Amino acid sequence: MTRRVLITGASSGIGAEVAWLLQADGARVALNGRDEAALVAVAGESAISVPGPLDEPSERDRVVDQALAALGGLDALVLSAGYAAHAPFEVMSEAALRAQLEVNLVAPLLMVQRALPALREARGCVVFLGSTLVERPAPGTLGYTVAKAGLHAATRALAGELAPVRVNAIAPGVVDTPMIRAPRHGEDTDDVATRVEALRELHPLGLGEPADVAGAVRYLLDTRWLTGTVLTLDGGLTA
Repeated sequence: MTRRVLITGASSGIGAEVAWLLQADGARVALNGRDEAALVAVAGESAISVPGPLDEPSERDRVVDQALAALGGLDALVLSAGYAAHAPFEVMSEAALRAQLEVNLVAPLLMVQRALPALREARGCVVFLGSTLVERPAPGTLGYTVAKAGLHAATRALAGELAPVRVNAIAPGVVDTPMIRAPRHGEDTDDVATRVEALRELHPLGLGEPADVAGAVRYLLDTRWLTGTVLTLDGGLTA
């Protein structure tokens, strides 16, 4: 049977790479992201685009429902949408904290809940995108780190509760995506370049590429006897 997969954050970076890889494998995919034009560019003949912001409850419910209707069910959810608003703790706003928790933690959990009947029927699987920041926090990343720590905990908690639906996560190190190169609080272009090079030096194997993570996602989708695992994929960062 052809795999049916809903992928969030599919308009660029890791999510787009996952979409291309799974489509090449013959999967039917529903692609979610904020940028509809970018989704259309990623979508192949067997894909549908379901644009919409995940920080709005009605929108994320619509995304899941539309994917279910278009694909006739779901075998997997790959939840790679992310939002980072890095800033020093002393100037971090409540709005920025709440936005990061909403997109990076609340939205993926409630989308799994919405899709759960279909995932149970298919004996399907869930893949969350976590972060090595949970194990090795960096200054200015509190909101993002706390949200990803929640996903790691949820992976372990839901694995037992939702079986036979499999629930796993990937904790990437720094992957060279537009999110990483977006200016942080007070940064200019030169500051971004300096920061990216400093991050590269922290990884014995250099920065990751989206294709590295996409391959790991495919592995988790294909591995029948693995659940409750947070797979570290970081080029040696945490070693």
